[in-house]
Amino acid sequence: MAWSQSWFGWVSLPLSGSGLDSKGQSVRCNLRSLSSVELVRHHEEPEEFGGYFIINGNERLIRYLILPRRNHVIALHRPSFQSRGPSYTPYAVQIRCVRPDQTSVTNTLHYLANGNTMLRFSWRKQEYVVPIMLLLKALVGASDREVFEGIVMQEYENTFLIDRAELLLRSYKIYSLHSSDQCLDYLGDKFRVVLGLPEDWTNLDVGTWLVRKVVLVHLEAPRDKFRMLLCVVGSFGRPMTATHSANRFMLRKLYAIVSKTCSIDNPDSPQHQEVLLPGSLYGMIIKEKLEEALNQTRNQIIQDVRKQEASVDFSDGKEIVSSSSHVLGRTDDYLKIDISIGFWHV
Repeated sequence: MAWSQSWFGWVSLPLSGSGLDSKGQSVRCNLRSLSSVELVRHHEEPEEFGGYFIINGNERLIRYLILPRRNHVIALHRPSFQSRGPSYTPYAVQIRCVRPDQTSVTNTLHYLANGNTMLRFSWRKQEYVVPIMLLLKALVGASDREVFEGIVMQEYENTFLIDRAELLLRSYKIYSLHSSDQCLDYLGDKFRVVLGLPEDWTNLDVGTWLVRKVVLVHLEAPRDKFRMLLCVVGSFGRPMTATHSANRFMLRKLYAIVSKTCSIDNPDSPQHQEVLLPGSLYGMIIKEKLEEALNQTRNQIIQDVRKQEASVDFSDGKEIVSSSSHVLGRTDDYLKIDISIGFWHV
């Protein structure tokens, strides 16, 4: 764990993770690379294959999970989508974006009866929706013409696309936001309390962090995210990468299923699924628990600072260590409980 002090710079504190359970025959297991004779000497099976955890003397396995295929757009038609609001329709497109550490964020584009489109995402088990035009403007500060050309893609004879693009642009006029900084500042103001970011961050910083953290997280550059949302293949003379070429749908695919020019995808088909490995799942759980522990530590430190007690002194780091030790010490126990009962959310 590391923290910054304005008068001393960064201070690091090594934390021991010895309490974390390791999988049998993994790189952290003491039995790894032992011969059959040595395994028998340690009272193990001579052909021990490992792959399980031992919790309170019981063997626990993490089974393979079936998840939607990563970074792949699928078209959905579910009547339950209509219950999300008065203007929602059963049509939507969905993509499960995966970061390099294998954690994922699911983005869903919903088609509304008034022609608008909303992007839905989850944050700490809560769901939120943002108008797609607000995100397009926030990403690159695109003009109305750039958005229109990106949707229509020179298919000016397609009246359905032209009408949808005009409805999308007209519905955005109520916000009176024109530049990228204005849109990011607006998003930061609305999501500041939800995200729980540092209080000295500006609304612009919060909005930038939100777009980077929850919108198409498998792409780094804002321009790439903009292209992914719009499907601007060849519209502006820029070649698309292999990832974009395979998944260049989003808004155009949503309009295609509404106009009946594209069939609905079957989420249960193997071509739209992938397998989540136990090691990746375990790493995701460790990351989630450590993030919760660090947030609790930060909240405790903020509470101590606001009290302005004379006994609280952060100059030597002892207060930070004492505030974090009892929180981080329970992380190992939480992981053991999760493995033993299997109460996980992916």
